[in-house]
Amino acid sequence: MVSSDSIKIFRSFQFEDYYDLYLIEPVQADYYLTISNLDEIFKSINQSLNFKVLVFDLSFMGTSIDYRKYIENLSEKNIIIFEIESMLKLHQLGMEFCNCGRLSFKCFGKAQALKDIIVKYLEKYRTLSATNLDYFSYTLLDNRNFHDINHINKVLKNADIFYEWIKNYDIPHIYFPFGISKKSYHKTPMINLDFGDNEKSYIGFVSTAISVSEKLGTKIISHNSFGFRNINLEYFSSEANDNFILRISPGAFRGVQFHIVVFLLHYIYGGDKYESSHEITHY
Repeated sequence: MVSSDSIKIFRSFQFEDYYDLYLIEPVQADYYLTISNLDEIFKSINQSLNFKVLVFDLSFMGTSIDYRKYIENLSEKNIIIFEIESMLKLHQLGMEFCNCGRLSFKCFGKAQALKDIIVKYLEKYRTLSATNLDYFSYTLLDNRNFHDINHINKVLKNADIFYEWIKNYDIPHIYFPFGISKKSYHKTPMINLDFGDNEKSYIGFVSTAISVSEKLGTKIISHNSFGFRNINLEYFSSEANDNFILRISPGAFRGVQFHIVVFLLHYIYGGDKYESSHEITHY
């Protein structure tokens, strides 16, 4: 809902329509980990003279997108960019008590006139939602010692390494956007594997991985999350078809659990391709 004050500011731009709203996930949290092409998106944005609002979900990424090169190429730079990200999962900021996320925004061109209005609205919402943090806690979120970007980078790097190890295995479908596009904003902390529509193969794989790890004195976790130290497995079905998906979130460590999962995939799908994959262990 937009206040009357901001309506006046929108109208001062004298556009036929007030604004264009874009909701963008660089990588969607879907079955295929579908990607968005920022070059194409901003090319489309540039064709409109309307006031523009972009909302980016960065929960998979760990770092913000550098918008400067895109903004500089826009003919009309009246734009607001919102960034939203989970404060759980990949970022591991310990916000389970309120199950919340973080929102930040940037204003460009004449849109800077809206900055104070947006800040007041967000402050009001933060108070009403009862998930507000005190000032000291809030400042910790951007503190280098608290916001561990090294952990995030390790998680994203390990996902890339895991993909490189298994990409030549005879797995029907492997979905890992960064492995193909190599664009930094297509990095994800997980890899989706499609074995087909036989649910027993997914149950069998996950159960075997857990059983083998327990015999070796450790335990592979199976739940719907990502961004932790150790590897995590989960499988689920698709609403679009009868297929299931195995989602592997490699985590920050390449320990026993990590290698158990790689070895099982090699044993089932890898043939003689396992040894050559170890050439990249220097990552």
